[in-house]
Amino acid sequence: MANRNLDQTPAKRGPSKAPRAADAPDSKRRDLLRFMFGASIAGVTMSGDTDEDRVEDQTFVPTNELFNVPDPQETHAEVTEALILKIEAGMRKLAETAIPLIERIEDERTRNQLMAPFELIELNSENPHKNNDRFLADASPLVGGVKWKQEAVHWFSYTADGQANVVAGFKPPTREMMISPDFDPDNICDLLILFHELTHVAYDTTIRYGLQTTEQRDNYLEFHDGSTPKVELVNEIMAYSSEIDMMNLLTHDFLRATIEGGQEIGKVEIDDLMRRLNWPERDRGMFMMLLELAKLYYPMGNRIVNRIVNRNSNFEPEYVKHMAKIHGPEGRGMEVYVYDIEGNRELYDFEGE
Repeated sequence: MANRNLDQTPAKRGPSKAPRAADAPDSKRRDLLRFMFGASIAGVTMSGDTDEDRVEDQTFVPTNELFNVPDPQETHAEVTEALILKIEAGMRKLAETAIPLIERIEDERTRNQLMAPFELIELNSENPHKNNDRFLADASPLVGGVKWKQEAVHWFSYTADGQANVVAGFKPPTREMMISPDFDPDNICDLLILFHELTHVAYDTTIRYGLQTTEQRDNYLEFHDGSTPKVELVNEIMAYSSEIDMMNLLTHDFLRATIEGGQEIGKVEIDDLMRRLNWPERDRGMFMMLLELAKLYYPMGNRIVNRIVNRNSNFEPEYVKHMAKIHGPEGRGMEVYVYDIEGNRELYDFEGE
């Protein structure tokens, strides 16, 4: 877990069914989440179904002139509301630059994966319960202490969280996006961290669409809400890969070309890359971490993700091993899980690396 990034892990669910809540607006139903797995896990069409029902050459130019410094007397819900405005404005501005570049990508799965965070932001903009404080205040508790439910599987909420030294982090069991009150929609580093976390939201949504029974749902929530922190390796691989691919797109492929060129990447090259991204100096540490990951990610790039998604268990490049290591016992202290060829979750074998 990097200083400016909070990686929490996603969540799963089938023939017993609970009552159905109201559908989301038809105008926003769209085919979104085949982006990760195709038919292998989630070849689904986005609907307004609830979790319960499923129990079945531009440079980035930011935009932050509209927002005032929060009043110390504001309530927590008001702070969150102001953050939501910043988040949606910042992501829409990023989309203006990024989407034309994404549309040029030949690989359909990669193209859809990079589009998903922007689509989720737009879908969630119509969510009447996206402010978690107000959602909890208005909601009725469900029997047995069950987690609060959004009316549509793809909806999620935001919570201002100044307790941790992070920009953003997604909590799958409650579908909460934790956001620092200091989130800056003019800061490309903050936006890319949020983009990373939105990939986790998309992963979680995809999994929930595939759950068929109450038992599957409960097992999925238990996996992500237990006392021992756990992570599905494919989830982190996809989120970091999306973050790196977006960085590369915003440099117009200069990041990848620089790495694959084989020359030493020193301070001059690093400063040039940061300038191309309008990356703030105060976040140089996060840039350096992502650059080191990018050196492992390229030249294979998204082919790594394609093979992991297809569960090619004999394929494990250094990028995958490194991702397991930084999340495992010697890194963030999490239990790291992978899927075998049959789709069963199992602990990652650090001994067999």
